[in-house]
Amino acid sequence: MEQLEILAKSIDELDDLQQRTINAIKQAKFKWVYELVERNYDELLKEKVVGQKALNELKDVLERNNLSFGLALHPKLKEMILKKIEEEKEEEEKDETSD
Repeated sequence: MEQLEILAKSIDELDDLQQRTINAIKQAKFKWVYELVERNYDELLKEKVVGQKALNELKDVLERNNLSFGLALHPKLKEMILKKIEEEKEEEEKDETSD
C-alpha cells in the first residue's frame, strides 16, 4: 500500500491493531496515522499518551508499512494527506446520500 494512503488512514482503519490500542490512541486525541508518525516514540511514552505495550504494537504496524515515529513530514506531503482525507470524506458523504 502506498505510504500516502496509510498516512491518510484513520487510526481504526489500521490493520492488526487490537481494539484496546485503538481506543487508547483515540482517547489521546489522535485520529489519523499522520498525526502519530509526526510524534516521537519517547515523547509519547514520557507524556503517557498511551502505554508502552500499545506504542510497541503501533510501532510494529508502522514498521510493516515502512513508517516510523518521529517523521518530519514535508508540508507538501502533509497537504496531500489532508487533501486525500477530505476527498475520502466527500466520497463517503456522496455514498451515504445516494443510498
